[in-house]
Amino acid sequence: MKTKPILTLTAFMALLLLQSPLCGAAGSDKAVTPNRTVPVVTPPKSGLEFSAHPTAEEISSARVFEEQLVPLGEPTADENTALASAVDGLRQARPAR
Repeated sequence: MKTKPILTLTAFMALLLLQSPLCGAAGSDKAVTPNRTVPVVTPPKSGLEFSAHPTAEEISSARVFEEQLVPLGEPTADENTALASAVDGLRQARPAR
């Protein structure tokens, strides 16, 4: 019975992968030490908070409404500040869920 070249190539590739040091089955004598250090991260903000000069991206990423606020065009810095103030006032006027 004649072997198909694809099957032979697949078996050859599997053999190469098993011998690879990336697989770990090559009998490496080096002891592997896992990195168990905890990374230093900044926890996410727990509430709504805008910077002194909010950007359109900052306002869009604020999860205040069911639908995301998306600017139609490029808002000015004054418009962003006014909208951020209005959104913050609305949040404070609404009862907590």
